Amino acid sequence: MDQQKQDSSLLYQTLKWLHRERGFHICIHDTSGILHSQPELHLPLEYTIHKSYFCDCAKTTNTGLRACLRCKHRSISKALKEKEAYIGQCYLGAAEIVKPVFYHDRMICIIYVGNFQLESFRPQMGKKIEKICGITGVKQELLLEAQSSLKPVSLEQLEEYEEVTKIVSHIILSTLRENPHFKGKASSTSPIYTGATHWVIESVQNYVASYYNRDLKLSQLAALHFLNPQYLCRLFKAETGTNFSDYVNKYRIRSAQKILTGTKDEILEISLQVGFNNVTYFNRLFKKYTGVTPGEYRLNAGKERENGLN
Repeated sequence: MDQQKQDSSLLYQTLKWLHRERGFHICIHDTSGILHSQPELHLPLEYTIHKSYFCDCAKTTNTGLRACLRCKHRSISKALKEKEAYIGQCYLGAAEIVKPVFYHDRMICIIYVGNFQLESFRPQMGKKIEKICGITGVKQELLLEAQSSLKPVSLEQLEEYEEVTKIVSHIILSTLRENPHFKGKASSTSPIYTGATHWVIESVQNYVASYYNRDLKLSQLAALHFLNPQYLCRLFKAETGTNFSDYVNKYRIRSAQKILTGTKDEILEISLQVGFNNVTYFNRLFKKYTGVTPGEYRLNAGKERENGLN
């Protein structure tokens, strides 16, 4: 969408204001395409995926990422079942408020207000982190240090933050009610999506942009959108012209190109940074997509810079 329209939207400006120096994080999981179909509701990536420091640390391994995505799927399922806001805790003990937003009888999105830890649960959370890290392979010291970034609150204080979800929900619903397409329609909230790509595929691409250097599975993302994995696979190919694994690999290679020209990191280190555990496979794919090896690419880029200075 137009960047100027996004920056001036009430929802975006409200989220920016709420985030500023308040110690919590808000993200909105679209379950209907509504946020993608309405320019006034379209949001940048950081407001559609859990991106707090603690969450990012928990996802630094493939097993950690899978655990977080399973936890997200359970929270979505519970929101759909309960149809009202609730206080939840992730598998590591971080607390959040989860509020499903319904337009008539359909859940259109879920608002998450998180990055909290219950003061009464702090000792147990430290022990849980130590235990879980042995399973996920996330560095224990990293996650224990990240625990201090969570905002400590009592259960009563956390319940007060439900007002934040009400404010955001009100903005979303008010925006929809003012849209001529939705006025007078009792139950249909099917979005008129006019973007270049299907809204679910845009969501998948956002996840790739965030976690391309881990073992991200399309089946995991299908679960978050309650889609059959085979259907999402076909949809992804139809929308992007390539299959999911090729898309991820190309994204990794583009990222590697930036690192090669912007740093002096070793090829093996770069391979690991972008998600390849096998440097031979990385070299082969890099040449397949660029026509040259990583070393040749870096050398050519250096020569081009030198010629530009002469």
